[in-house]
Amino acid sequence: AGHIAKHLKRQADLVKQIVRQARARFRSRHLPNKIYSLHEPDVVCIRKNKTGRPNEYGMKFNLSVDKNGFIVCHESIVGSQHDAKLLDPAVKHWEQVTGQLPSQVNGDRGYRQSKRKRMSRRLQAISRLCIPTSGSKKHPDHHRAWFQNGQRLRAHIEGTIGHIKARGRCRYRGRQGSQIHLSINATCWNLGKLTRL
Repeated sequence: AGHIAKHLKRQADLVKQIVRQARARFRSRHLPNKIYSLHEPDVVCIRKNKTGRPNEYGMKFNLSVDKNGFIVCHESIVGSQHDAKLLDPAVKHWEQVTGQLPSQVNGDRGYRQSKRKRMSRRLQAISRLCIPTSGSKKHPDHHRAWFQNGQRLRAHIEGTIGHIKARGRCRYRGRQGSQIHLSINATCWNLGKLTRL
C-alpha cells in the first residue's frame, strides 16, 4: 500500500507540474526543466537544429569508441547538457576503465571547449584534441594527417550510434532503464565485432 501511495503522489505532482507548464505557455513564459512525458518524466528535449526536425525527445547518451570500433565507455546523461560539458567526464570514465588517458581524443564541433574557461588538467594532459573549431575559422592543424585521420575515425562512430538506435525502443523506464538498455546494446555491438575478428 505504501508503494502505491508513493506512486500516486508522484503522478499527482507530475500532473500539477504539467498544469503549471500549460498555464505558463499560454502566458508566453518559459519554465525550465519541463516535463515532456507523464509516463516517462526523465525525457528531455534535445536540440538538433536540423531542417524539418529541430528537436528530438528522449535521453542523451555518450559513447567512447576506440580506434578499432569497440565501445569502451557508455553513459546515459541526466538532462540535456551541452556536448562540451560531457567531454571531461567521458575522458575521466575512459581513464577509469582503461587505467590510462587516451593519447588522442576525436570529436565533433559540439565538444569544442570554450576559450573563456580553462580546460581541466585531464584534458590538458591529452597530447592531441582532434575537435574542429566552430565558425568559418579552421583548426590550426586541420591540414595535418593526424587531424584528418582523427576526423575520419570520429565519423565512423555515427554508424555505431545508428546501430544502437536501430535496436528498438527502450523497454525499461527512467534513466536507470535507459542505462540498462544502452549497456545491453553496447555489449551486443562489441560481441558482434569480436565474432568478426
